[in-house]
Amino acid sequence: MTCEPHQNERPCGDRPTHEWVVFSTALTEGWLMLQCVECGTHGTVEDPSEIEWAKAFHAPSKPYHWSEDARIRVRPVGPFYVARTEHGYERIPREVMGRVIPVTEEEREDLEALAEVVIEGDFDGVLFALFIRSFEQGQGPNVSEPAKRLARRFEQWHSAGHASSPQMVASALRWYAREGARGTMAHQLLEGSNRMGVWSHFKRGDVP
Repeated sequence: MTCEPHQNERPCGDRPTHEWVVFSTALTEGWLMLQCVECGTHGTVEDPSEIEWAKAFHAPSKPYHWSEDARIRVRPVGPFYVARTEHGYERIPREVMGRVIPVTEEEREDLEALAEVVIEGDFDGVLFALFIRSFEQGQGPNVSEPAKRLARRFEQWHSAGHASSPQMVASALRWYAREGARGTMAHQLLEGSNRMGVWSHFKRGDVP
C-alpha cells in the first residue's frame, strides 16, 4: 500500500507504505480506528478479533502500531489525532488543535518551517511557547498569527497539567499549515467533528 493520501495530499516522504497506528474505536460499528502518522490518512479495521478489540480500548491513551495493512479499509485524510514519539506514539489533544483559521501561503510556509525547528531543537509545548514569545519580542509582527495562536494553546495545555512532546507540537503545526491553507473546508471538517464526534466524517463520507 503506497503512502499516498487522498485528494492529492502530500505523500509520506520516502516511505513506501503508510505507518498505521490504532488510536481509538468505533463502538457502534465495532471497528478499530487508525491513522497514518506521516500523512494523516485514516483507516478502519472492521473485523477485529476479541483480543484486538480489547486491546484497542486502551488506544486513546496508548496508541499502538498496526502492521496488517491488508485488513485496513482506507478512509479520507482527517485531523491528526496521533503523533510518533521516541518511545512509540501519543494522542494529539483536540484542545490544542482547536479550530483552524485559513492561513496565507506565507503563514503556511512559516508553520512548516517551525515544525522543523521544533524537531531539530527538541522543543516541547512549553519551550515552543517560550521560543515564539521571545522571537515575537525581538521581531514583532514577523511572528505569524497562527504560530502565536498555537503557542497560546500549548501554554494553556501545559497550565492544565498536561505534557506535550516535540512530536506533538510539530504534528499540530503541520496539521494547521495543511488545513489552514485549504480554508473553509477545514472549518467544515473540524466544526462537524466537534459537533458529532471524530468518527462521524468517516460515515458521512466527507472528504476535506
